[in-house]
Amino acid sequence: MKTRTARAEDYSLIQALLIASELPVEDLPENAPIRFLIVEYPGAQFGGCIGLEVHGRDGLVRSLAVQSNLRAYGAGKTLVDAVQRLAATEGIERLWLLTTTASAFFLQAGYEIADRATAPELIRRSLQFASICPASAICMTRTLRPPSGDAA
Repeated sequence: MKTRTARAEDYSLIQALLIASELPVEDLPENAPIRFLIVEYPGAQFGGCIGLEVHGRDGLVRSLAVQSNLRAYGAGKTLVDAVQRLAATEGIERLWLLTTTASAFFLQAGYEIADRATAPELIRRSLQFASICPASAICMTRTLRPPSGDAA
């Protein structure tokens, strides 16, 4: 499996997967300021996606979804690792996310539960924080290490 930056032709697959995964899409017009990464399996089979919104030195991880028939193969971890590498190379120092169903997964990936009110203002003003995700969603964060000089 490999990850890559999503292209325009991937958007309909991303949107369909997010809808099937019961994740919000109302703030995802094709020109939204969200960079998506996708994971592909042999034969260029679309396996899943993750999004990153950049807000200064902070990033909002969102829209992690994996095709249901591929969930046992590590695609979620692969996508989270890839988005963290991307964020670090873009100078993001801390990642934030909201989840209603995947807190255990993100705890295993090194994220910590945080008080939603401690998120930076730009993150709190994002549509995800301000209106889309319910107040009951768990806020999580992770500090990123600066990228090493080694090529990934």
